Amino acid sequence: MLFARRAAALALALLLAVLCCGCSQEEERPEYADKTIKYHLDTEPRTLDPQIAQDSSSLLVIQAIYEGLARLDENGDPYPGAAESWDANADFTQFTFHLREDAVWSSRDADGNTIPVTAHDFVYAFRRAVDPRTGSQTCEPLYCIQNAQQIRSGELPVESLGVEATDDHTLVVTLAYSYEEFPALTASAPFMPCNETFFQSTSGKYGLETETVLGNGPFRIRNRYAWDHGKELTLARSSSYTGERDVIPSTLEFSIGDEADVSDPIAALSGGTVDAIAIPADTLDAARANGFSVTSFEDTTWGLLFNVSAIYQDSVNVMSSAEVRAAFVKTLPREALMEHVPENCSPASDIIPPLTTYCGQNYRELAGSDFFAVQDDTAAANLQPALAQLGTTMPTINVLCPDDPETRLMVNEMLTAWYAKLGYYFNMEPLPEDELLSRVQSGSYQIAVYPLRPSADGPDQILSMFRSDSTANYCGLADPNYDALLDAAQSAGGISGLESLKAAEQYLNDQFIFYPLYYESRYYACAEGVSGIIFRPYGAGVDFISAGKTD
Repeated sequence: MLFARRAAALALALLLAVLCCGCSQEEERPEYADKTIKYHLDTEPRTLDPQIAQDSSSLLVIQAIYEGLARLDENGDPYPGAAESWDANADFTQFTFHLREDAVWSSRDADGNTIPVTAHDFVYAFRRAVDPRTGSQTCEPLYCIQNAQQIRSGELPVESLGVEATDDHTLVVTLAYSYEEFPALTASAPFMPCNETFFQSTSGKYGLETETVLGNGPFRIRNRYAWDHGKELTLARSSSYTGERDVIPSTLEFSIGDEADVSDPIAALSGGTVDAIAIPADTLDAARANGFSVTSFEDTTWGLLFNVSAIYQDSVNVMSSAEVRAAFVKTLPREALMEHVPENCSPASDIIPPLTTYCGQNYRELAGSDFFAVQDDTAAANLQPALAQLGTTMPTINVLCPDDPETRLMVNEMLTAWYAKLGYYFNMEPLPEDELLSRVQSGSYQIAVYPLRPSADGPDQILSMFRSDSTANYCGLADPNYDALLDAAQSAGGISGLESLKAAEQYLNDQFIFYPLYYESRYYACAEGVSGIIFRPYGAGVDFISAGKTD
């Protein structure tokens, strides 16, 4: 009963508390500081629960209102966040994080006292992320922690996770394998802390409303009315933040969805509707002509993804056969397809994008490029025997693709080639991107032009999407031999794992799981006078902590 009363009191206090926001620094602020930064979110944040959020709008806001053990600087390198320092053992299989003793949550308890952020909050968050009852679709970055995968699959209890609070301000994390870059991972959403008492008090609504959000980051939701769902969300600088860097802007104003007039992003930037925004490729010239700064990342690989599950819609799935997939891939007219690469995209020669790094070096330079897709029309002769072995015939197949003019032309080239060389006519089904993603992620497809967008840098981030137990394994691949290659890379650790990663990528090539077509860049523009906003590749969000602007 005492716990319940305290939880209720805490929840009530957090509902009513509206803390003033200001700068804790006494020195003179630069001219560009203390400004309101306006940014547009394409969609409503679905949840501000860091352990389960997966849409880009939610993750962007979470990066502002929470802080992990580390933060990332403009180069993507970790620097102290909620932890003021950390150290590792000799083989980087165990890290000890020393939390700031003055770190507190953004709201106070019922008596007006600050609530400290402790190592126990991180233990609870990490355990919650991998607990199968949570159902997190984004917990895979935690799989490097000892026993995390076994807990997620239900083989071990959550208490066996390799994380321990030795006292309120010391967190020890034991890894399943050597991982020198682990601190950088702790800046991502699933690693954010969670106050157990507050979480329990929200009765299943954690992260869904202002009253059920408790952050520890540089910004907080300004007041109980500042999240107007589907319209706007306003954050204010947190007066309780004690992090490594000074927080430059006073306010972040996010417009949401179609309520804001940003259909013309160049006009929105010019008119002050937004200070920064993601822009489509066809506006690049206009953005630069207006003097806007543009940041871009080539971090997405689009390609043909095959559903390799044994059964599709209660029947034998013809795409479960590697011989069938080979007939489809090897009869593709590569040169003709590449004539229809969408504007501001580039032909993809590998599954893993060219700028991906591994152990601080370019992965493609380390691994080389052994692109498999050499046209070989003789593969068509194997189609009928493969179908006979499956005991089935060729069904009607719709090829899902984004509703983009060039991609539609590319898919049309595929359909024409398949009709000529395989003797079957298939259909094209163009879809808006959100619907395309939904169809693939629900398994309602056999062939789709689909984007691989890893959540972080590194070849393992894409390759792990095809693991048997991966929540991002939308193709249905279930091969212990492939999983063993990834396990071997993890066990070897560091540069020693390169050969296993190369073998895993080659496996996907040889088994015709994913046929790369083109690399896509994403673009962000800032208005004149706006500086300090850090855009991150691989869906890692936007950091506004150092953002400022001159009038």
